[in-house]
Amino acid sequence: MIQYLHKSFVFVTLLLALGTNKCVAQYTVIGTKVQGGTANFGPMLADDTADRYSRFAYIYPAATLGNLKHGDTIRSLEFFKVGFGKMKGKANFKIFIGTTSKADFGSGSLDWKIESLVSGVKKVYDGNPSSIVGDEPGYKNFEFDNNGYFVFDTTGGAVHLEILTEFTCDSAQSQVITWAFESNFSVSGFTSPQETKWKRGVGALVDYTNLNSINKPHLRINYFKYRNNLEVRNIYCLGTIPLLMGVPDTIKVIIKNVGLKTQYQRKVYLSIRGSNFFNDSLVVDSIKTHQERFVYFYNHIPDTLGKETITVTLDKDEDTSNNVGVFERNVNYNVYSHVAPYKSMSPGGIGFNGVSGDFVARFFSDSARYINQMKVEFGFGGRPFQFGIWDATGPGGTPGKNLFTSDTLTAIPGNVILPVIPRVKVEKTFFAGIRQVGTFNIGFAYQLEEPIRPGVFYFTAPLGDTNWTSFSPGYDFNFNVQPRLQVGDDIAVWAINKPADMDSFDYNLRDTITPQATFINYGFNDQNTPFPVVFQIRDIRNLLVYSDTQWIKLKSEDTLKVTFRKGFSLN
Repeated sequence: MIQYLHKSFVFVTLLLALGTNKCVAQYTVIGTKVQGGTANFGPMLADDTADRYSRFAYIYPAATLGNLKHGDTIRSLEFFKVGFGKMKGKANFKIFIGTTSKADFGSGSLDWKIESLVSGVKKVYDGNPSSIVGDEPGYKNFEFDNNGYFVFDTTGGAVHLEILTEFTCDSAQSQVITWAFESNFSVSGFTSPQETKWKRGVGALVDYTNLNSINKPHLRINYFKYRNNLEVRNIYCLGTIPLLMGVPDTIKVIIKNVGLKTQYQRKVYLSIRGSNFFNDSLVVDSIKTHQERFVYFYNHIPDTLGKETITVTLDKDEDTSNNVGVFERNVNYNVYSHVAPYKSMSPGGIGFNGVSGDFVARFFSDSARYINQMKVEFGFGGRPFQFGIWDATGPGGTPGKNLFTSDTLTAIPGNVILPVIPRVKVEKTFFAGIRQVGTFNIGFAYQLEEPIRPGVFYFTAPLGDTNWTSFSPGYDFNFNVQPRLQVGDDIAVWAINKPADMDSFDYNLRDTITPQATFINYGFNDQNTPFPVVFQIRDIRNLLVYSDTQWIKLKSEDTLKVTFRKGFSLN
C-alpha cells in the first residue's frame, strides 16, 4: 500500500503485483515506487525532532542493477521524494558508494564508520541537501562532488552495489520528509533482511547500525556513457480523442539529456500514420545534462475515425536506441479518455485514506458542448462515490464551479457508465471526475505514467474543497475517466428489468415469463419514427431460445420500459 502524505491527508494507492526495474544503456531504475513514502528506510531521516541524525547502509544486489556493467562510470544517484515540504535548518548529507562481494551485511551490528573507510568505498557527496530536496515531490538528483564519479569495479566478485548515507540536522522539520522505498514485494531481487543496516537518533552520531531491513530507497543510478545522447522519455496526448472536440489535442513530448554534454539546436520530428496522416518538427534550443524538457506539437486535428500511431523521433546522436517513442490511440466520434487504449490498467486503484476528496481531469472542445454520459473504472468495489463536472474558472484555470454532481452510487470492479440528465453544458475547457464520498480508498482505476503530464490531473480533499493540487509533479497516476459529448442519435439499453440478474423462479412446466427492458435516448434528437428493439435469451450453450421485437418511439433524454409480449417458457 502506498501512502502519499500531502498536508493533512493521506493519498493511497493499492497495487497487487511485483514491480520491475527499468534498465537502459545510460541508467537503471530500481523499483516502481509502489511501496510508497516513508522516512524509515532512507536515504535520510528528516522529521520533527531537533538534532536528528540517521545512518543507512544498503546493498543493492547484482540482480537489481540492470545494465550496469564492470567499468561503467556512475556520476549521480537519484532518490524519489514523496509529498511536499521544504527542509529547514543547517543540514548535512553524505553519500558513500562502493562495490562488494557480500550478498548482505550479516546478522550482527555493522560499524558504519568503519564500513565507510573500507578500501574501494568512496565518498561522492557531502553537502547541505536542502536545495536539492526542494519543496515538491519527484526525483532528487545528487550529482557527485566536484565533477566526481565512481567506476563500477566488479574485480574479485564484487558484483553488488553498496551505498552508505549519513544525515545530520540541527533543527526540527515542519513535517517528515518522506521518500519512496522498495521491498522484496516490489523488487524480487531483494532477498535478505540483512541487506539494509541503519540507526537513527538525536544528539551525537552513533557508529553501530544494528537495525535490519530488506527495504531500501527507490533509486535511479545514472552512468551516462556518451557525450551526446538525448532520450524520448514519454509521449502525452488523449488516448481516445473525439472528432467532436474540434480543436488540436496538443501532443506533449518529454525529452531528457542522458549524455554528458549540453545539447544545442536538436531537431524533434513528429509523424502520425494510420487513420490520419500528419507530419511536423521543431528544434530544442538547448538542454543540459540530466535535464528534462517538454516540447509541444500544437497543430494536429484528426478528421478520420480509427487507430492512429504517433511516432516521435530525435535526430541521430551517439546512441540511437532511445531516439524514438511511439504512442497508439483511437479516434472516435464523441468519447474522451487520457489512458492509453493499448496498455493495460495497473492493478488496484487510487483513493484517499481517512478523508473524502475529488479527482478530476481536464478536457477541451472547440465550442460550447453538452456532456450527457460519464464512464469511469474502478479496481475494486463496494465504496460510495459520485460523478462530477466542473468548469475551469478556478485560479490559473484550475477547477472552479461545480456544474454537475450525480447521486451517490456504489463502485463495482470494472466500468461504470452513468447518464448525465439533464445534460450539462461545458464551455471549451472543463474538468470531469469523481468524488470519493467516504473515507476509504475508492479504488479509482489508473495507469502509471512517469513522469505524470502537467496541467491535466488534479485532486482536492475533503470533497468540495476549492484548493486543488496538481498530480504533477510526483503523483504518477493517469486515472480512467471518460466524459462523452452528446450526439444526435444515441439509443442504449438502460436496464434489463425482467428477468433480473440472479432472479430465481418457482414454476411449473406450463409457466412463462414476460421479459422487460428499459431503453434510454442519450441523443439530442427525438426519435419520433418507430424503431425496433429486440430482446434475446440464449442458453448455456449459446443457443438462441427466445427472441421478440417491439417498435418504440423515444424522446431526447427520456427512458422507456418495454414489455416484450411474447412469453418465454420456463420449460
